[in-house]
Amino acid sequence: MGNFYHLEMEFIQRTLALLDQYDGLKESFPFEQQYNHTLLTNCLLGLVVLPKEKIFEHIPDQPLHTLLDYGIVESYINPDLANTKIFFRRLRNAVAHFGIEFISDTPDYFIDRIRFTDAVGGVLIAEFTAAEFPVFIKFFAYTLLENMAQVG
Repeated sequence: MGNFYHLEMEFIQRTLALLDQYDGLKESFPFEQQYNHTLLTNCLLGLVVLPKEKIFEHIPDQPLHTLLDYGIVESYINPDLANTKIFFRRLRNAVAHFGIEFISDTPDYFIDRIRFTDAVGGVLIAEFTAAEFPVFIKFFAYTLLENMAQVG
C-alpha cells in the first residue's frame, strides 16, 4: 500500500475497497468473528470526520426521498431534516459524538438496527436496518466522491 496522493479522495476510495474486500473474506471466519457492524461503523466514522468541510458544502440539497433510489427503503430517516445536505451534516454530528446505538430485536443479541442520535437536542437522525446500513455507507461514500470531483 502506497502513500496518499490526494488524501480525502483516496481515503474514500480505499474505504470502499476495504468494504468490498471484507465482503469477500468474511465468510472465511466463524460467524462470531465476523465484525460487520464494527467495520461499517469505523468506515462511517472515517468518512464523516476525514473529509474537509468544503466537501460538505458542495453536497446538493436533494430531497430525502432520493435515498430510496439507492435502496434505503426500510430504514428510518428523520423527515424533519429538509434535505440530504442537512441529513448528512446531522449524521456527521451524531457519529462524531458517538450518538450510535446498536439494537437487537431478539434475545440472541444480533444487531438488527443501528440508531443515530444527534447529541444536540437528542434528535433521532436515522435508524438503519442491518441490511441497509452497508448500502447507505456506500451511497454516502459515492456521494462524497461525486462532490469532490465537482469541487476539484
